[in-house]
Amino acid sequence: MREWLATLPGPITVAMEATLYWEWLATYLENDGVAARVAHAFHVKLIWQTRSKTDPIDARKLAELLRVNLLPTRRISTAPAAARGSRRRRSRRG
Repeated sequence: MREWLATLPGPITVAMEATLYWEWLATYLENDGVAARVAHAFHVKLIWQTRSKTDPIDARKLAELLRVNLLPTRRISTAPAAARGSRRRRSRRG
């Protein structure tokens, strides 16, 4: 992926939905100097109501929302993943 990203004119900003594997990809991109914006999937759905849901359509929606600075992003924690997991377990116990 680094080689492909290097062929693109900069600066580069990548938009993605917060799905199962977003965290490692956002971290990878940020470590390589690429701005990663993680969209809140529910809020994107509220803004851009469509009946059909395919990856190409979703990618176009995210790109358009990012282009006009309307992408509803979610907070990206800077704490290491292990620390976040232990805090979650403690908060569930009460």
